[in-house]
Amino acid sequence: MSSGTSGGNIITDAAATYAARTWVDVVKVNAYGPMADASLDTYVGANWFNNVDDNLIQISEWFNGTGIATEIKANTATFTNLNVDDTGYINNLEVSNLSGMSTLVVGGEAISNADANAADLGVGTIEAVAHGISIFSTSVAKLSFVDVANVGAGYVQYTHASDTLTLGTAASNRLHLTSSALSPAVDNAVTFGSGAMRYASGHFIGMTLYSTANLGNGLASTTLTRNHSTATDDLTVFQANSVVQWRQIHKATSGDFALQRYVGGVFSNETLFAFATHDVSFPAAITGASTLTLGSGSGSPSVTMNGATGGSIVFRAASTQTWGIAAGTDFQIDRYSGGVLQDSVVFAGAGGTTIPSTLTVGSSSAAGPLLSLSKSAGGTSSFSFFANAVVRWAFLCDSSANMLFRRYNSSGIAQATATFSSTDGNWNMPWDVTLSGATRTFSVGDNTGAATIVISKTTGNNGTLEFFSNGVRRFVWKMNTSQNLALERYDASAVLQDTVTIANATGRWSFPAQIGVDGSSASLRMGTGVPSNGVGSNGDYFFRTDAAAATAALYVRIGGAWAAV
Repeated sequence: MSSGTSGGNIITDAAATYAARTWVDVVKVNAYGPMADASLDTYVGANWFNNVDDNLIQISEWFNGTGIATEIKANTATFTNLNVDDTGYINNLEVSNLSGMSTLVVGGEAISNADANAADLGVGTIEAVAHGISIFSTSVAKLSFVDVANVGAGYVQYTHASDTLTLGTAASNRLHLTSSALSPAVDNAVTFGSGAMRYASGHFIGMTLYSTANLGNGLASTTLTRNHSTATDDLTVFQANSVVQWRQIHKATSGDFALQRYVGGVFSNETLFAFATHDVSFPAAITGASTLTLGSGSGSPSVTMNGATGGSIVFRAASTQTWGIAAGTDFQIDRYSGGVLQDSVVFAGAGGTTIPSTLTVGSSSAAGPLLSLSKSAGGTSSFSFFANAVVRWAFLCDSSANMLFRRYNSSGIAQATATFSSTDGNWNMPWDVTLSGATRTFSVGDNTGAATIVISKTTGNNGTLEFFSNGVRRFVWKMNTSQNLALERYDASAVLQDTVTIANATGRWSFPAQIGVDGSSASLRMGTGVPSNGVGSNGDYFFRTDAAAATAALYVRIGGAWAAV
């Protein structure tokens, strides 16, 4: 290598040989000035450039600021003062250790085009070509932001072993980005946004919240939109210790919405809001703190209870049950006192209604209260009276529309029936009729048409019409077993005194003693033998029924004695 002097020195370490494109280990530039091509080998040495004139021309132009050095390469380059103006460029500068420069542009762009706060290092040019910076490492590559207090106040770091990109602030790791996750460096240590600095929107495939999710800040309306395809259901799952307990599900195919309950992680039942019918189905009990409203004033709202054994509605006062409605095979309304069942109105599934006490229809102010029993033409409707769950009496409207009043024995077996004919209005009474109360009137007819009272009996029995006074029988009209009609008189002790009989066969009247004449105290008497003067009153007549031709047959009482006429 030749030696000489100029405005500066380029000193190269000795090398035994310089093959083509073989670079020396160290290039040191202390100071330099303009150099002619002929002087380059004095400072640099021809072998360092392999005596290639093009290379000599490029390095000359680069040092003189008139051209571009295509490539300068050394393991160490130390510059006390290196100036590259707008017309001097380095296309490729490769050094292991570069120091002593305040501004470096790689790529040829003017540094004046950079941000004033980022004009220390420029890479690339303003053109439609990709440019970049590469940090070579197989361990950790790091870009640090340094201040007086901390050499690593902020940094971007890539760890090749785990393929993790780390973002650090305040000299600590904050975020880790891997191929599958963006996570904080420390659990529960990073907050995305704040009340003052918020994200405009976020898009996620899935999200797991471990604590609290707040929607809105109380200052404006909020909207949570869940938009899913019609091929998949939309789910919100609630778990305890990783075991499913509840699910909200928007069903894709039907559009129904359901709140599902799980027991031990296994589906149990659901409350279903049907999209097509607007129905709401509840699997069990409904407890409302205030008001449960069905419908909106239009349409026909309904409540359907579908259980294995029916359903019930419970009414409470201060948490104590007061009423209940239960439906299964039967439908019943239950009354409670102190939370204890007292009685029930039961509508039997097989037919019939049981009322435990009193049924009141209407009130004192009701214009026309009405209790109706409606039936088909061929059916029978009834209003029954029970004692100890055994029917004893019943009003019935039979298949012929006749009204029946029926009596049952203690075993619930029908004994007799009073019939009111719907055809002719006749009453058929199978037993005694007793009139009671302050006014005792039994009326037949309404002063129009014929009115008839019929007493019908079997041949071997009596038919009677009895008259009582203070509960004591005093007179009886009786049709006896011989079909004769008798009028029986009883004393105050209900003891039979005498009988007037009309024979059915002959029509003959039979009197027991005497016949009184209205308007007179005299009476007609009959008997055998001569009448005794101790019997009868003056003016009475006595017919002797055993009189012969030689004896008197008629007597009159005059002056206290009977005289033959």
